[in-house]
Amino acid sequence: MSYLTMVILSLIGGFFTVRLAARHEVTTFTPLQFAIIFLLTVTAIHHIYLGSLGDWLLLANGIGYYLLLLALYWPIDVAQPYRRPLSFGLLAYTLITFVGYFVTHAEMLQMMFDRVGITNKLVELALLLLIGRQLLRRGYLGNQLSEGTS
Repeated sequence: MSYLTMVILSLIGGFFTVRLAARHEVTTFTPLQFAIIFLLTVTAIHHIYLGSLGDWLLLANGIGYYLLLLALYWPIDVAQPYRRPLSFGLLAYTLITFVGYFVTHAEMLQMMFDRVGITNKLVELALLLLIGRQLLRRGYLGNQLSEGTS
């Protein structure tokens, strides 16, 4: 599969995931949550596709992204008390994945020719920013910071 085909398929997958979430009658999502769902789906598809080529770590990473997506945004009452720790877990998971790429691709020349990897890192960077914004908006980070300084 070519790079362009994979990007197009992941964007289509992200679009359909957002459309499914929008059609759900029980939960109303904000535009910020739709953006997070879209980016999570795109990066999960990238990782699962690349993992299917033989890299089990990437496959596990993509499955992990999907599981976090379901745990955070699927309307399951049992998961409700865990949304806050899951949000921090997603932030940490994404940050580890983001940093891990640069650790394993230490040579700049190797990164320059890895269009799929760099594209996915841009998606993950946007995801980190949006998750951080969501945590701030919900007051999760403000409470953590004020508890730590008291």
